Amino acid sequence: ESNYSGVPTLDGWIDQGYEYPHINPVYKRLLDVVEPLAIESVCELGAGCGKISKYIYAQKPQINLTCVEHDSTHLSQITENFKTRTQVIAPNIPVEANVIKGSLHDLSMIPSESFDLVFTCTVMM
Repeated sequence: ESNYSGVPTLDGWIDQGYEYPHINPVYKRLLDVVEPLAIESVCELGAGCGKISKYIYAQKPQINLTCVEHDSTHLSQITENFKTRTQVIAPNIPVEANVIKGSLHDLSMIPSESFDLVFTCTVMM
């Protein structure tokens, strides 16, 4: 595990003052960049609870989505957000994704050039 003390609950990821689809401007900028792209696969490194990946999936539900996260609590939150408590973080949709426990410092478990887009957002490296 890391020395990062993450967000302890899925509810802690809710952005006060921003309600979907009027999301945080940083995330909105990323969605604006992704939206016109003809991509089939996306990988988020340091996905946290998968909030941004969920936004992308809502925008492009046919996408092959992979989330890489190191923190065990956040890995559990991804499952909550995508499968069991989808209503906590809007949009209230189930998300199909490949979720991988891994570190940004060692991505050897991911074959080179296996995604059309790889991104990270607000991750401290």
